[in-house]
Amino acid sequence: MSKGTIIVLGGTLPHAKLISYLKEEGYRTVLIDYTENPVAKPFADRHVQESSLDLDAVERIAREENALYIMDICTDRAIPPAAYVAEKLGLKHPYSYHTAKMATNKGLMKQFFMDNGIPSSDFLCVGEVPAESDVNLQYPLIVKPVDASGSIGITEVDSYEGLAAAVNFAIENSADHKAIIEEYIVGMEIQIDCFVVDSELKIFDIKEKRKFTDKFLTLSYGSLVPARISDAVKQNVITVCKNIASSIKIQNGPIYIQALVRGEEIFVIEFGLRFGGKLSFQIIKDLTGFDVIKGTANAYVGKTVDTIRDYIEDEVYTTHHVFPKAGVFKAVVGYEPLVADGTISDFKVYMKPNTTCLGKMASRERLASFILRSKDMAENDAKMRKILQNVEVLDVNDVPIMRKDIYEIE
Repeated sequence: MSKGTIIVLGGTLPHAKLISYLKEEGYRTVLIDYTENPVAKPFADRHVQESSLDLDAVERIAREENALYIMDICTDRAIPPAAYVAEKLGLKHPYSYHTAKMATNKGLMKQFFMDNGIPSSDFLCVGEVPAESDVNLQYPLIVKPVDASGSIGITEVDSYEGLAAAVNFAIENSADHKAIIEEYIVGMEIQIDCFVVDSELKIFDIKEKRKFTDKFLTLSYGSLVPARISDAVKQNVITVCKNIASSIKIQNGPIYIQALVRGEEIFVIEFGLRFGGKLSFQIIKDLTGFDVIKGTANAYVGKTVDTIRDYIEDEVYTTHHVFPKAGVFKAVVGYEPLVADGTISDFKVYMKPNTTCLGKMASRERLASFILRSKDMAENDAKMRKILQNVEVLDVNDVPIMRKDIYEIE
């Protein structure tokens, strides 16, 4: 007999694993995803092809299904709808709709940073192009929508002359029709994966984001664990993360934090009430033995969360995203033997055959991701050279279209 129905918003790979776990626990699952065949569809008891961002649709389905919980554990945009509908229907949820909005709206988030003494870059939140005299910020500046994700609507400008077009572009890509203008800080970008258990913050890892410069935007192609930071910086990171967690007042659940390190200073970029996307859940499990998908599900339903052991920095983990050049995707070839011989620890293909690729370095263009586990960076780089020699992305005409120029090999 079923324990009841849980609504899951978004048919991602981590949500496929979430649904499998919920079914093991005796729950019936209903997946809401606007696409016809999302990855998680085969695992759910029912798939409703509606937008997970449509508040009315999510509420209607939750009422029809007499849902016990509404979950989104690994995407940003569906976090507010999940909290909103849960709050409206009186369902248990790890955090309020207000907190969910604050964690996904960059304007509200920046104000939260200011109110709680969390270091971040100086900024303006605007609904139109500001007068030059109102921009009391140091160029260069980054302009972005307050509520978009996946590098959508972002522009870097180095003078007021370029600001109008950048602000208008960001507003066009914002559901709230607002833009954030913030100072561009040069430094190492890090991501901190955390989990709160009974109001106590545990840090899984500190990842160093590995970057590639595409025209004027610097974008991430993967990450390195552990990040190459000093012990002093690490302690500073821990202090800032604990401040964020306690200020949010979340009792149980995941938090991921992105920040910049400049010298020994930390500047928080943003945080999310979820764990990182793509293969982050696998890295966390490899590092600590903790299943963050099960842990997050347990936090939702009030079940005891497993003990989280500390990560011992005795190996190097790197994640790498695969990006295509422009073309129509057919297949990724050559990686399976490298998984079999242990060169690659894990390899996941996200894009479906016959998908049109625009050739842009953006998260929505990530074709695949893989993990390397090595004793040091020399071994990691040797594995990477082997991968670049043997792995390829082919278009429908069997033309190689994998971007191989983006990876850093020392």
